[in-house]
Amino acid sequence: ERALEEKREKYFQKDSDIKQAEKEKKEYEQELEERKDILKYLELPEDKLFAREEILHKAKIKMQELSSRRRTLEKKEDALQKEYKLLVSGRVMELPDNLKEEFEKLDVPVVYGMEWLKKNGFTEKKNKEIVSQNPFLPYALILTRQELKKLAERNGETYTSFPVPIIERENLESIKLDRTQSFVKMQDIHFYILFNENLLDEEKMEIMIEQKQKDIADIRETMQICKNEYEDYFHRFDVIKRQAVTKENWDKIQKKLQKLEKEKEDIFQNIQQARDTKQSLKKNFEILQKTLRELEKKIESQAARQRAFK
Repeated sequence: ERALEEKREKYFQKDSDIKQAEKEKKEYEQELEERKDILKYLELPEDKLFAREEILHKAKIKMQELSSRRRTLEKKEDALQKEYKLLVSGRVMELPDNLKEEFEKLDVPVVYGMEWLKKNGFTEKKNKEIVSQNPFLPYALILTRQELKKLAERNGETYTSFPVPIIERENLESIKLDRTQSFVKMQDIHFYILFNENLLDEEKMEIMIEQKQKDIADIRETMQICKNEYEDYFHRFDVIKRQAVTKENWDKIQKKLQKLEKEKEDIFQNIQQARDTKQSLKKNFEILQKTLRELEKKIESQAARQRAFK
């Protein structure tokens, strides 16, 4: 009886071990299903299912590409924002901040040629004539003779990356430069200048501003898509990185389950054999008891007959 009880305990322990192994296998199966989806997303074949490092490498490359693309888009958006601000402010150029600070120290106001053109009260036709005679005006600063003298008397502290045209306010409408098509000649120096005259037309200017706003909105939408894609790849990268399943432990858990199932079945068969043996012994014991009872009756019957003959 004790041996049978021990076999039952072993059977229940094997059953518990199998359930634990099945739980582990199910977790691996879930990870592998996730991995199959990631392989499709990364455009990798299914035979790379256990190529963890290769999958991570491919995801990392995708993230690097998206990061690079996003930085490029951010630069484009920054450039568009600057163009938009210039359009709204009515400028076609912007002084560097350090140069603005130097002008402020000298108490020289920064007045842009385009600002003057927009605020001078002249007709569009008149402004076009002025720009035609002085093509530098939209790209220049306008200073009074006195302000220009301040600058001339002081050694500059700020290096420039491009020339800054300055026009005296007093001579603003009297300047006439030698111009041929898109070229302006000053002594032996030629300047290529092609000014967008639509900037002098309020209606066309509004259309340009609206288009610039649309361009910014479009690039922001593209940036958001890029960001979402990056987050998707990062999520999948993180999933693969955290997964425990490998080819080795996947094969191992399957073999372990097969072994446990066989051991459980062997114990079950042993229990069945023990039960059958017990039943057989019990039946034989009952037969033996019955036989003994019958013998006792015969003996008793014979003893009774012998007593009767005396």
